Amino acid sequence: MSRTLHLIWTTLLVAMLVGVVVINRSIVESRRAAAAAESGDLRRGFRFEEVSAARGVRFVHQAPTFDAKLEHIMPQIASMGAAVAVADFDRDGWLDFYVTNSGEGSLNALYRNNGDGTFTEVAAAMGVADVNRPGTGVSTGAVWGDYDNDGYEDLFLYKYGRPELFRNDGGVRFERVTDRVGLPAWVNSNAAIWFDFDRDGWLDLFLGGYWSESVDLWNLETTRIMPESFEYAENGGRNYLFRNLGDGLVGERAEAVGVANLSLLKISEPTRIRRSSYAGFLFEKKNM
Repeated sequence: MSRTLHLIWTTLLVAMLVGVVVINRSIVESRRAAAAAESGDLRRGFRFEEVSAARGVRFVHQAPTFDAKLEHIMPQIASMGAAVAVADFDRDGWLDFYVTNSGEGSLNALYRNNGDGTFTEVAAAMGVADVNRPGTGVSTGAVWGDYDNDGYEDLFLYKYGRPELFRNDGGVRFERVTDRVGLPAWVNSNAAIWFDFDRDGWLDLFLGGYWSESVDLWNLETTRIMPESFEYAENGGRNYLFRNLGDGLVGERAEAVGVANLSLLKISEPTRIRRSSYAGFLFEKKNM
């Protein structure tokens, strides 16, 4: 009996000692990690440093101001449009980026990568800055895509307002081609993506509507504009799918292929989701 008790006490003592060692080791490791982080020692991971201003990026997003009837929920309704789209628009081997603004009359920015860790803002010189003029809506995002297959990324700008397409002219300027490619006059859009849905070698464009086209957020006839349901709303904006025929975006196909009325959805990258060589969409319900 005494031998059994001795064995039990010995086991408990060993367990306690092991626990103390583990706790002490955890404390030591935590202190070492804190010291490494404080001293900038990156051997155990990495950290980020804010260098925007030092690298030439000085941009502050401006929110829109909608109809005064929405004043009580303006921060929520206007919390959109701060978007970044990245591409090497001049094909110099360095990634550049386009930043959208959303205040009426505010300017969007295009930052050219200088290749030495700094950037130069060139949106005005390239013709893609002044795109939020009163009466034309405000930017909600942008996507790059080489729609004319010339090797240079073109820029599509979606808005609560008039969508815009800019053709990249050899990386030296952008030409506005909105009026000749068959885009709608007004879409309250918060999503867009390029992909070749028919595999003909030309990028097509999907444009997702959020609010109905009848909603003018600056001059509301009624404040009854919110989704009738967070899961099954049918009063949102319609979607568009533009087929690229090689000479511009012509032939709106959303209704024909069944994606026109998927309201209040957020689209993901077109993905091969079944045994087919054609890409499919992954749609995700938006939370509000």
